[in-house]
Amino acid sequence: MRKKLAPVLSNHKPAKASGTWSDEYSPEKAFDDDTETRWGVEPNSRSSWLEVDLGEETPISKVVIMEIEFPRMEQYRIEVKEGINGRPLPKEKISAA
Repeated sequence: MRKKLAPVLSNHKPAKASGTWSDEYSPEKAFDDDTETRWGVEPNSRSSWLEVDLGEETPISKVVIMEIEFPRMEQYRIEVKEGINGRPLPKEKISAA
């Protein structure tokens, strides 16, 4: 049985990414509320990005990043878009699970 995640703002929202390994690892898989699926890029990819559209301006109190399998992430930066401008989210609001 697949484990379901706690409800989060990004579940089932439109997603885009810098690249995708295959349809099985599409950006939407990062936000599908299923711990057995994931977004993935080609092996040896560097500087990849993943974007989710929450649909409207939304207060964010915390971001959780989960690498269930194949942990390859060495660094990350979370940015939020306000109007047409983006800004980094402060590190204290990010939790790596």
